[in-house]
Amino acid sequence: MPRKLYAVSLKRIALRLPILLEWPNFPIALANTFVQRFGMRVASVDTHLKDMGLEESSNVGKALITMVRKRKTGDVALDAWKKQYPQLHTAFSVEGFEEFMINIARDMLRDSPYGMIMRVCVGAVLSTLDAATDTFVIIGYYNKGLVRQAKLLVAMVGLSIFCQLLVSSGQYEKKTLGVKIKEGLITLFFLRPAIDAYRVSTNHQDSEASVDPLSEMISNKCIELGCESIPGGLLQVYVWLRRPRGGRKYRLGFHWD
Repeated sequence: MPRKLYAVSLKRIALRLPILLEWPNFPIALANTFVQRFGMRVASVDTHLKDMGLEESSNVGKALITMVRKRKTGDVALDAWKKQYPQLHTAFSVEGFEEFMINIARDMLRDSPYGMIMRVCVGAVLSTLDAATDTFVIIGYYNKGLVRQAKLLVAMVGLSIFCQLLVSSGQYEKKTLGVKIKEGLITLFFLRPAIDAYRVSTNHQDSEASVDPLSEMISNKCIELGCESIPGGLLQVYVWLRRPRGGRKYRLGFHWD
């Protein structure tokens, strides 16, 4: 759809909302929420909604894009948007406005290249790098004769995977065997961080799951930190301190998550 016709369509939709009584330039803010941009900062706007001009409304709309990029869910991004601009509480008091904006924020997080797509891609890359650096360090330890350290690192990785498999089996205990096998393979192939980020970002709902995707992701992150990342990092520091020349090569093994 051409940009001009798209803007007109947005304006026609917005004109039907009672929000225009409180925020006359809301169509301008709404149109700017759909502009793809990688915002680092948000503009400060102190003007009341009824007195907010075109530029100020535009800045408020663009700010939502930045909030969405920096948060993992649309709901949290919308809360941050309201905190950044307290005058928006007047708009959110209008019936139907909050639900309308929550749906927009969730769609932005799912469709924006700086939201869910970036998170999933980065998560997948970091997961692959994490597995690659773990393998590199373990092989390096064996080649240097550090068999005990190599076995310790293998045990840490194995314990992390085992605990995540337990979480997965509990999360999907009501699912079919095929789903359980699929989720287990996701964990075994180190793709769990990317899949968790995707499900949280898209507000994935599953009535048969034991907990919500955010709780599952937090559990997996805590397991990674407690079983693998922190102990593995301490082990590599220990090896480097004991063998500064031989261990320097394997400092790349620090975990990326």
